[in-house]
Formats: sequence, structure tokens, C-alpha cells
Amino acid sequence: MNANNGIVEFHQDGLQLAYDLRQAAMALGYSRAHECSNDIYWLLQAAATVMFLLVGLQSAVFREYLEGVLYYRNFESTRDRANAFLAYTKCDA
Repeated sequence: MNANNGIVEFHQDGLQLAYDLRQAAMALGYSRAHECSNDIYWLLQAAATVMFLLVGLQSAVFREYLEGVLYYRNFESTRDRANAFLAYTKCDA
């Protein structure tokens, strides 16, 4: 049996998932047909959620992913969602 019991693989898979979610959001954002899609916010929040659960609130990597969510506090249609995410993470951003 592996000494780390799959923790390293789990961590790497989580990092890859968060990266893939953020890349999918960016791809939509750069697409003229989808640049205003609500899916962009949800993909960014999903990526930030993975990072929050994987590395924790104080992690610089989580804070980097959180910036994508915080951007959406500037828009009335997503402000409540972004604030709810901040409340969920108990983040003081």
C-alpha cells in the first residue's frame, strides 16, 4: 500500500480540476458568442470552491481563484451570489 494513501493524487487531481474549471470560464469569456454567459461565474465559483476545500482560506492559491469570484460583486446580477460565496468561506475579502 502506498504510504500517502492517495493523498498526493487526490491533491493533484483537485488542482487539475480547479485549473480546468477556471480555463473553461476563461474560454467562455473570450468567446464572442458566450462572453456574457452566466456559466462563467459558476465555473469560477466552482474552481474557487475546489481550491477552498483543497488548500484552505489562507492559501495564496485560493486567494488567486477568489479574485475571479470577487470580480462579479461589481454586477447586480451576480453580487448576491458572490457575497453568498464569501459568507460560505467566511472570507473577509
